[in-house]
Amino acid sequence: MVLQGIQQGAKLSTTLYKCYNNVILDSILKSGLGACIGDIQVPAPTCADDIAVLANSTADAQGILDIVQHHTSRDLVKINPTKSEAVLYNAKGSNISTLQFEDNDINITNETKHLGIKRNEQNRANISEIQGLPNNTANMAVYTLVGAEPIAITLDKNVLTFFMNIVRNPGTIECEILRRQIVFSDQRGKDFINRVEKTLSKYNLKSSSYYIENPLNKMEWKRLVGIKIKEYWKNECHNEKMEKTSLKYIEIQNNPLNEAHNIWKSVKKKNNSKDVKLGEIKPRISTQTYIFQSKRAKFDPKVNPMCQLYLVKHLVVLKKKTLPLFYANDILEI
Repeated sequence: MVLQGIQQGAKLSTTLYKCYNNVILDSILKSGLGACIGDIQVPAPTCADDIAVLANSTADAQGILDIVQHHTSRDLVKINPTKSEAVLYNAKGSNISTLQFEDNDINITNETKHLGIKRNEQNRANISEIQGLPNNTANMAVYTLVGAEPIAITLDKNVLTFFMNIVRNPGTIECEILRRQIVFSDQRGKDFINRVEKTLSKYNLKSSSYYIENPLNKMEWKRLVGIKIKEYWKNECHNEKMEKTSLKYIEIQNNPLNEAHNIWKSVKKKNNSKDVKLGEIKPRISTQTYIFQSKRAKFDPKVNPMCQLYLVKHLVVLKKKTLPLFYANDILEI
């Protein structure tokens, strides 16, 4: 008998959920139903107790739901069908039959939330909701503000790490194959060694032949790659700043892709609506994606181009003798 549950947010929660759900996931894989990437089955990506069903047809989706229903009924676990939703991709003009779970219809919608991110029928994340910036903001502006590395850095690090792991083990089959590739590889080819050479050149590192003869240990290589990547992307930030208007007023920091920008770091840690609002507006003003009153007036003659804060401030200055002091201060603070 299970007499004690799992604490919300505990470290073991996700691992224990995976163990518990594993029978369901194995059954879905063995059924052959659901979506695939090439010959790799991906019918039910799962995080803890959050299972998403991916299928190329309504029949496959319903089949997977039936498998889940069978196992949850056997394990005496309840899933609320009214809280589950289905999003259809590329389904315009086609007749979609209803999906059911435990004899209840699952709501078919244009948008649903999965793992905190809204998924829609265009299969695009809503960037403005994630970080308060619209889609026309330059990518480098987003990376600089968030302090997040572009996926290109992760891929480059993986290539260079894998390369040095092979080089560091002479006499192995992998190292011999790598040596052979260096000798016979065509510079226009798309093999692994060409990708390594391009990545080494990109970060101003020496050629693969040099490192074959002079391999570095793990810590030396990690430190060297880290320095070179930091230098390269800092230069990229400065170069893009000269070209992109949304980067014009953003100060490039010493470590732009590993630390959140001061614009967001300056927001107080207190969890109140005012600080959150400041954290949303500051980056939009600095990236020139905030629509000011003067810009609205260009497209709508009914709109007063004068800044509303300017009007309120002068209203308080003119009327401060007659307005209660606390009221005037509240307006100025707003």
